[in-house]
Amino acid sequence: MAICYELTVVGPMEMVTLDGHGVERARESCGYLLAVPEEAEDAVNDIARSCQHTGDYWGTIERIVNSWREIPWALIALDREYALVGHLMQMKGTTRDLRFIWYSSVCKEPTHLSFLFVMNKTILAQLADRTPLIGCAWNFLKDKEESRRWLCLCDPLPEGWARKHEARDLDLRQSLQAKGIIPRPQK
Repeated sequence: MAICYELTVVGPMEMVTLDGHGVERARESCGYLLAVPEEAEDAVNDIARSCQHTGDYWGTIERIVNSWREIPWALIALDREYALVGHLMQMKGTTRDLRFIWYSSVCKEPTHLSFLFVMNKTILAQLADRTPLIGCAWNFLKDKEESRRWLCLCDPLPEGWARKHEARDLDLRQSLQAKGIIPRPQK
């Protein structure tokens, strides 16, 4: 069952190193902490483990987000990895407002996607009617405030639609790459 959680962003945080007399010796940025209820973090980690990810996937998400200048408006966790990279690239074009990664630590090339970073509400609204990949999450996020941050755990995509589009994604990816549109996931 799909569910959305408010994402609390704590930070930016800093680590301060003091000497034996309590005098500050060093200050280091630690980035942001992305806080969600424990069951949400556990659910994301469980999905990732089912796709052969090893380790703390939520920690991976935090590291990626901390490498950017801005915090995404929404994080979308799909129920599994989908071979829909070409489909997403075709829908979104060259915008950096919608980014992706995959769960598996085995897969090294961008052939699958499973986690979307939505930098603003506008990009989701623009694509929602064009593809169930975005439309499923949009149904849960469309009424959410843009001034806040969200994590959406999605239901499976419609099976027939996913199967049909996954079957032709390799050809689509190759045709897009021939035009210079190359997927650049956030690993």
